[in-house]
Amino acid sequence: MVGTAAAAPTTWSLTWENDSWWALIWGMPYLDARYTNGMRVVRDQALSPDDTGGLARGARKLSTALHMGDVELVRFAAGQSMFTPAVFYAPSNGADVHPYGAVLSVSGGLAARQAWRLTSLEVSVGVTGPPAFGEPTQVWAHETFGASEPLGWNQQVQAEPILDIAAGIAIPETASITVGPVCARLVPSVRTQLGTRRVSLASGVLAAIGTAGDTTEVRPTQGRTGRSVLAAPTRGTGPVGVSLFAFAEAEAITHDLILDGGTLRHIPTAGARPLVTELGLGGTARLGPVRVHAVNVLQSPELTTLDITHVYGNITLSVDL
Repeated sequence: MVGTAAAAPTTWSLTWENDSWWALIWGMPYLDARYTNGMRVVRDQALSPDDTGGLARGARKLSTALHMGDVELVRFAAGQSMFTPAVFYAPSNGADVHPYGAVLSVSGGLAARQAWRLTSLEVSVGVTGPPAFGEPTQVWAHETFGASEPLGWNQQVQAEPILDIAAGIAIPETASITVGPVCARLVPSVRTQLGTRRVSLASGVLAAIGTAGDTTEVRPTQGRTGRSVLAAPTRGTGPVGVSLFAFAEAEAITHDLILDGGTLRHIPTAGARPLVTELGLGGTARLGPVRVHAVNVLQSPELTTLDITHVYGNITLSVDL
């Protein structure tokens, strides 16, 4: 048995990540460009010290072997991401534009806490190319909303398997202050991805303020795996809760499957820039066991031939069961 619902709730989340509708906030044209869309379903299982089931035992053994600390969360997720050029209605694209690509993946991970640090590990497996269903998904969406048909999927990154490992460390309590019902914190973090999907090292800092128990500890889950440190969902004790946060991150990239046109196979592409920065603003609102996260991100150019700042964001709906 995996503990009681009150002590160790299960959280289901649905994240929708997109660039078009966030661009409107900044007065930019409403169009798909570069990172186009991502959908991700996540099941987070919190673990209490009383949990003695097989999942809890296995997670603790792995955490002990890796010296991660006391496990507080086990995550399972599945999602699809797709990437297109800005001029998606052109039948052909040169090597100097963002290549078409899609990723379909499942992942498993855990988060553990020890003294000053929060540590996470996530492993994802998947596929890119036609088996990731990027073309039929985008064509259906554009037909549904009356947009132009995307015509360049015949040039997408080819089918190949994906294996990715992501690890991260955050320091949520070093600069944390609670005064009455309000908590504020400054959280530095570092994360890395290593695999066929992406090879990178990122460092950043997050500032957050909110009701005690609801204040964000790490950058919220994105539509893509490995893009944030894992942490147990925030859940205050009151009937309602809020949190506002901002973050800055710099990521050194040596390989990206989509930007570089593949890992095992290649299509012509300009390749990834060696350094990408992101600035983000967001907020969380909670009503009982239901939470909504909204995040808006300004990203520096990822492709060597693109000089335009990219805008994207996500909305996540989470429910504790």
